[in-house]
Amino acid sequence: MSGAPLLLEALREHAERRPDAVALRDFHGGGLRCLTFGSLYAACIHLGELLAEAGDGRGALVLEAPGRMETPVAVLAALWAGRPVLPVSAQATPSELAGLVERVGATQAIGSAAFLERLPGSLQHRMAAEEILALEAPREEGRPGPGKTGSLLLQSSGTSGPPKIVCRSVEAVHAVGRNVARALSLSGSDVVLLSIPFQHSYALDMFSAAVVGGCAVEIHESFLPTRVRNSLRESAITVWPTVPVMLDALCRGRAAEAPLSALRHVVSAGSPLPRRVYDQFEAAYGIRVVQIYGASEFGSITCGDPDAPGFDPASVGRPLGGVRLRVEPPGGEGEILVAAPSMMDEYLGEAHALDARGFLPTGDLGRIDDEGRLTLTGRIKLLIDVGGQKVNPIEVEQVLVLHPEVAEAVVVPVPWSDTTERHHAVIVPEPGCSPDPADLRSFALQHLSAYKVPRSFRLRLEVPRSPTGKVLRREVRQLEQAPRERA
Repeated sequence: MSGAPLLLEALREHAERRPDAVALRDFHGGGLRCLTFGSLYAACIHLGELLAEAGDGRGALVLEAPGRMETPVAVLAALWAGRPVLPVSAQATPSELAGLVERVGATQAIGSAAFLERLPGSLQHRMAAEEILALEAPREEGRPGPGKTGSLLLQSSGTSGPPKIVCRSVEAVHAVGRNVARALSLSGSDVVLLSIPFQHSYALDMFSAAVVGGCAVEIHESFLPTRVRNSLRESAITVWPTVPVMLDALCRGRAAEAPLSALRHVVSAGSPLPRRVYDQFEAAYGIRVVQIYGASEFGSITCGDPDAPGFDPASVGRPLGGVRLRVEPPGGEGEILVAAPSMMDEYLGEAHALDARGFLPTGDLGRIDDEGRLTLTGRIKLLIDVGGQKVNPIEVEQVLVLHPEVAEAVVVPVPWSDTTERHHAVIVPEPGCSPDPADLRSFALQHLSAYKVPRSFRLRLEVPRSPTGKVLRREVRQLEQAPRERA
């Protein structure tokens, strides 16, 4: 398949060597569905041909991205066909979809009937997702791609600023897959469980790694703790990429269980992993969690291997192949800057954000130890100015969750007067608990300078989150504009 993207080359090799081995499986429609490597490759090429022919070969593809086999098939097909592909949430509203179609210059869409109905009427080329797996074999087996490779378009999370559209080449996507596959030693004997939404970089990175490694992938439409727990025990899952909120849900309140004999790696990314969750998961299931750091702009770039000498559960590990990291100012805590083979090409419609040395400022704060391990400490845009002194809310949150009655803490700035703001803590209590604000303040004063201790507290049963479990701080702040209690 000369001239085809590297990911499709890897898939072709697996299809030739192991055509009848299971590549994908899901539970859509109430029963187990399976797709072999041979069938997956054929479906990708035929769909790619259709995408290349439609719309005069121009324009992006907007793809509804539920947790079903059709989603990764369409992503691979679009990359082969030379199309930019934007995976979007199945819950996207008509106004959101209209804005995205205009921003990316979309001419095609794939999704459910309900999704296609929400798209603007100007978008002519539409395909029902249900048709993908019914496609016949490609007309010319081994036919090369249309002379150019596609790109992956990703919406940045927008948790601390306006969302942007990230453009990553297929070479960059493959670079992430290659690095993660090597870091986790993925092979054809592995089964990867994906319960993360496919519109997010992390899920696509892990799927790319599975393609490179020749793994089987089990896809869940949503995260259901009981279903995940059953799959981990009954489906010979060896690798589970997850996020901290999923780990917390799976182990909260559970005593030690029988070890999961097949499971080699549990991988956490997307947001900081609290030490409490790390310890509880290890105690419940007898496995230490691998931490990965990444972002939509450059994919997964570090890996903390529990079996490596000097492993630190608080660290996200060392850089993967070809990745360079530095912090500014050097020598301590500073902003993390990244240069990597998986780097995005651009923010759509905006100037590139690289500095003079070819590094991308991330907005994340961290420090790098003498062994090259990266530890995240916060975000620059999250720093709160308190009387001229900067407060890192992540630092404060890490102290508050040490309180025995606190399950989660989120610290945000709120108006205090017409001219000042103060930092305010939203507390999600442990079940059956109702921590007193005065007690929380006294506890925090044992670990923090007085100016870092929140001036007010509020108890909530939950906080707003993204589909991957990341706390949506802007929404928390909007909810907390008038705190009820000031301690």
